[in-house]
Amino acid sequence: MSKIDARLRAACSRDGRQASLEVVAGDPLELTRDDLVAWLARQGVRFGVDEAGLEYVRQGVQQVDFVDRRPIAAGRAAEPGLDGRLTWRVAVNGTASGQRREDGSIEHRARDGLCAVQAGDALADIEEPRPGRPGYKVSGQEVPAPPVDDGLPQRIGPGVERRGLTLHAKRAGVVFHREGEMLDVVDHIVHEGHVGMGSGDLNAPGALTITGNVEAGARVTTKANLHIGGYVEGTIISGGDVVVKGGLLGQGEREVVAGGDLSAGHADHVRLTCRGTLSLQRSAVHTRATARCIVVGDGRGTWLGGEAMAETTIVVGQCGSRSHDATVLGAAQPLESADTPPGRVRPPPRGRGRARAARVRRDAAADRQAQLEARRQIRERQEQLLREAHIEVRGTVQPGTLIVLGPHRHPVERPLNRVRFRYDPEEKCIQTESL
Repeated sequence: MSKIDARLRAACSRDGRQASLEVVAGDPLELTRDDLVAWLARQGVRFGVDEAGLEYVRQGVQQVDFVDRRPIAAGRAAEPGLDGRLTWRVAVNGTASGQRREDGSIEHRARDGLCAVQAGDALADIEEPRPGRPGYKVSGQEVPAPPVDDGLPQRIGPGVERRGLTLHAKRAGVVFHREGEMLDVVDHIVHEGHVGMGSGDLNAPGALTITGNVEAGARVTTKANLHIGGYVEGTIISGGDVVVKGGLLGQGEREVVAGGDLSAGHADHVRLTCRGTLSLQRSAVHTRATARCIVVGDGRGTWLGGEAMAETTIVVGQCGSRSHDATVLGAAQPLESADTPPGRVRPPPRGRGRARAARVRRDAAADRQAQLEARRQIRERQEQLLREAHIEVRGTVQPGTLIVLGPHRHPVERPLNRVRFRYDPEEKCIQTESL
């Protein structure tokens, strides 16, 4: 062992961001700064060395009885950059769920109309991302900066073109925008009157406006936004936002599916599914709904019977009834189906006898593994949602209502007024808070 190794010991933290130097008693040493730097490099400390600390140690080791322990080097954390973003030049439908009031609250009933553009119109300016600054461990190993997002939708359709740092419409139509996912300019079809036996079903490749009602038995399918001027008794399948001026009516068999937000006056005995915010102006009666967020009457409406399942939040005014109609309100429920996926459709196994049986067993094992992985992902997503998910009832919760947060259940046994339900990870139960 050399004399310098007998007097000095270096230690790095597990994450490599700190290094300390310990000096023990021993023979005096005459060292230069370069001697110390070279010795630290052999110990794996090459970045962020404290010059004042080096000089302090260099002078100290000249004494026999000098002992000490002090930080000698520090790494540098990676600095995040700035994500890119779009600055809109047009009032894009779906950029916000409702309108913000002066007091900061959200008017969820408000929705923008269809955004019509002409060929060549500027849609948005692109603010390019700024990359971050890499960090370094004390060993000199680079720590990459977190990746930045370009701020553009994952897919830009054929109706939009990029010119430098601006997105333009390539054709006349209406803007179809789904945050982070899709941007396009699509055809806008206007159907005058009702959709029913007289008109037949409608299947639109772009945005669609129906000035009348969608009658019982009719089916409307569109890949973009859908506006309906009356009520809906039929089936609606839309890839974008759905705005219904009237109500959603059914007999437990009707279904409305929206790829974005869904807004309507009220819902009665119908199944609702939307990837964004479900906003009902007045009430929902014996309705089954799944959405990212559910708001009824801007916190003043009623949910009676059926079930409401949201990823993040539910805000209603009244819930349940004195006649104890079964009502379920649930949050922290991933939009992905909690059911295990079916096995893959595979061609019939070839071969005979044992070889065929072995292939069947392997395929079945692979399907089971895929199902277990899907369940695991659902559980992880649910645990993430539980941190922020909550249910607010700004009026009265009647007995018979079942509150569900993730896998946890809380039956309401007595009337409660102005309450919020949250999951407490420490107590591992659903807590009731006063609003």
